[in-house]
Amino acid sequence: MKLIALPLALLLTCALGMPQQDGGATTASTSSTSQSTSAASSSSTSQAPANATSSTTSTTRSGAASSGRSPVVCYYYGWANTRPNPANYGVDDIPGDLCTHVNFAYAGVDPQTWELKSEVPEYESNRELFKNFTAIKTRYTQLKTLLSVGGWQHENGVFSAMAASADRRALFIESVLRWMKEYNLDGVDMAWPFPGVSYRGGSPRDKENYASLIRQLAGAFEGKGLLLTVVVPLPEEFLEAGYDIPEISKHVDWINAQAYDLRGVWNGVTDVHTPLFSRSIDVGPQKTLNVKDGLARIVSSGAPKSKVVMGIAFFGRGFTLLDPAQHGLHALVNRDVPPHAGPFVRSNEVFAYYEICLNLKGNWKREFDEEGKCPYIYYRDQWIGYDDAVSIRHKINFLLQEGYRGVYVFNNDLDDFRGFCGETNILLKTINEGLNGNKNEVAASA
Repeated sequence: MKLIALPLALLLTCALGMPQQDGGATTASTSSTSQSTSAASSSSTSQAPANATSSTTSTTRSGAASSGRSPVVCYYYGWANTRPNPANYGVDDIPGDLCTHVNFAYAGVDPQTWELKSEVPEYESNRELFKNFTAIKTRYTQLKTLLSVGGWQHENGVFSAMAASADRRALFIESVLRWMKEYNLDGVDMAWPFPGVSYRGGSPRDKENYASLIRQLAGAFEGKGLLLTVVVPLPEEFLEAGYDIPEISKHVDWINAQAYDLRGVWNGVTDVHTPLFSRSIDVGPQKTLNVKDGLARIVSSGAPKSKVVMGIAFFGRGFTLLDPAQHGLHALVNRDVPPHAGPFVRSNEVFAYYEICLNLKGNWKREFDEEGKCPYIYYRDQWIGYDDAVSIRHKINFLLQEGYRGVYVFNNDLDDFRGFCGETNILLKTINEGLNGNKNEVAASA
């Protein structure tokens, strides 16, 4: 079965970014009943890949905090506490022993003042709540807390207008510095999706202007011990349109490479959105739309491996099969009928790992793509592709072998943090164990 090629604009409509969940919920609590998280079976302090020094020499911006450890960056999704019990997720549920950094998702740019604002309304109306978020560092003293600015739902035109003006960039940067000080934040993660893409409201000048913004942010952070990271997609079209990788790499501590949302219903066939490797069924551009080739694309664009952090998704993407009897990879899908929403995230686009593992406690069947190193499940006309502990071990082994910097997870609230299916935070623990050289032998995939 051949993949259906679609225009970039249509792909952008559907892909590459976490949709707001829970029916567009707009409020979040800053905490929930504290979930006791058992300690990982290995130390959560991750070691740097042994062969990291074999990659391209990195230009480290002065003042950047660098401990030599592999980052395990967790994203705290500000709307997650609006989910129904027991899946509501608050600040107290963040497993700070399993993360080196936690990014708050999301803040944005105010189109009137060009200053920071919270995209989570409750945090915007009471910004003191950010102090509750950063207070997690009193429990986990090694932890760093960052503010992620952007996200899929942020209007690109606002970013473009801000970045295009030196005066507006200055206003934005001044507000960033105020937030860092006032709320005890340790840095900023820039997550503008996607500069230079006209369909998203981007401008041809975005690439140059975004590099200027990153450079000026780094200059403002100089000597303050603040971290600066940037989220970058894997597809070539997006990289070329909006990201001056050589220039950006000089001024950031690392690049968060968005190694997920690579396939989806827009292709017209079933597929896992996070394949590690190319498969024999892949054709055309799909041959290089995988984690291995995508990370290599960022490196060949000018980033040293020592500054590339691999994204791992804790969510799956679903499909409705056209013919339930055809349930393998690249089976035709019914694009007019969305998948059934999960009970907690309540999205018919994405499914939390814990929703997927609960399906497996029922009548769903699991298969494993041995070429792409990723699993999928199906039941009747429903189909979900995702990552689990087995596929994540493959990814961590690959990361260590290639010498990439570390891992970020999107989002940690989608892991099995309540232990619905057994051990709590099983995916985060698998990442930590692998980075520490423990239990990273890959078990049987079936």
